[in-house]
Amino acid sequence: TGNTAGEMVGHNKRVLSVSYKPTRPFRILTGSEDFRTIVYAGPPFKLDHSMNSHTNFVNCVRYSPDGNRAVSVSTDKKIQVYDGKTGEPTGEIPNAHAGGIYSVSFSPDSAYFITASADKTVKLWNAESLALEQTFTISAAPQIGDAQVAVLWTKHAILSFSLNGNINVLNRATPEAPERIIQSQQVSVSALAVDRVTQSLFTGSYDGVVCKRSLVGAPEALRVRGTDKASISGAAHGNKVTGMVVVAGGLVSVGWDDKIRFSTIDDNTAAYHTDLDLVGQPVGLASCTATTDLVLVMTNQEVALFRGTSKVSSLSVAELGFAPTCGALLNETQVAIGGADFKTHIYALNDGAFTAVTTIATRSAVSALAYSPAGDALAIGDDGRQVELYDTTTWEARVKGKWVFHTSKITSLAWSPEGRYLASGSLDENIYLWNAANPASKLQLPFTHNGGVSALEWLAEGKLISGGNDGAVVTWNVPAFE
Repeated sequence: TGNTAGEMVGHNKRVLSVSYKPTRPFRILTGSEDFRTIVYAGPPFKLDHSMNSHTNFVNCVRYSPDGNRAVSVSTDKKIQVYDGKTGEPTGEIPNAHAGGIYSVSFSPDSAYFITASADKTVKLWNAESLALEQTFTISAAPQIGDAQVAVLWTKHAILSFSLNGNINVLNRATPEAPERIIQSQQVSVSALAVDRVTQSLFTGSYDGVVCKRSLVGAPEALRVRGTDKASISGAAHGNKVTGMVVVAGGLVSVGWDDKIRFSTIDDNTAAYHTDLDLVGQPVGLASCTATTDLVLVMTNQEVALFRGTSKVSSLSVAELGFAPTCGALLNETQVAIGGADFKTHIYALNDGAFTAVTTIATRSAVSALAYSPAGDALAIGDDGRQVELYDTTTWEARVKGKWVFHTSKITSLAWSPEGRYLASGSLDENIYLWNAANPASKLQLPFTHNGGVSALEWLAEGKLISGGNDGAVVTWNVPAFE
């Protein structure tokens, strides 16, 4: 109707939490950075009274489901309890935690409530007697990232949320450790890698976090920790992950912390063991097969080859004569490097030495490269939305000017394991599947990722995996088409 339901005034600093009493008489309770809680009566709602029960930020306020009680928690480590109807204080628990308290949630029957604290614990309290019933610990060796910042008690489970992004499922029968820990990316997915032997998927994101998932068992993600144990989020890299590949030695990744990192993948420890400094900021990473340990790294200052954890050789931008944008590696014998100069540069490899072979001109800067599994074709994607295909023997174009159905920059190219189909992803949010044997044939997957597709990998023929700027990872069943 547009009629006013009241006016919320009284705080002189930012309000951090609001709770609505679910039973009559209706009330609203607020907590603020001004250290105060305010009760509003209505509707129409107006200030009823203000209280100075805390000596620091009031981080969370909650009414019980039956409306009989309300609780506020604060950075001052204190829990304050109020009468649900009058809003007057009825009890308190000073120094309830060893650190500031950030969140509170009532049980569905209103008999208990739980609190989350910076002391890395969750505590369960009797709502009537205010007695401590249980203390849940999140980790046997807690880190900064294990600080508990939120809790939620549902009809099905007790959940807590850690500073590092973990969601912890708590069980009253086993308070010494979470029953289950849910981990995943929280921001844009920037890189993917698949280990077809162990059926594992690795994802890297814009905040440097790398996660490992099983593609055959439970789809639980396990964060792959970096060598920096002080990292709050457990991020493997200090910034965006720009490339990931699975090689004979395990997982290799590069990121905008200007490092290349190495992790084993044949155990459940899921942790990086070695990191090396790169010359410049990496823009891409490539490998030829999962049976060798040779990788190609492109940075804004050089192109480098690594075997295992050792640098084999490199070419500086001055030696190259162009700025590299992406790359691909073929059987340790050939390298394709995309450039900002609108060209793809082909080099022969001999014991790590680069020998120029030819160049392929495109209409705009090269943004993605991929050799076919058989090595007979090279796919090129560019900033101008075009995908081209070249024969690696004659360097004649197999497909040119035909695969132009994207409307924005090509971000990723990936061949199916048998080399039958080429998948292309773009900032236009579409994925196209191209039939290499019949260039006129295509299959469109529209609106796959809000904000654009960032990475593509094939798990098997007919099974495609994509990552996007929406933070999602999607598995697609690709039907055969001629």
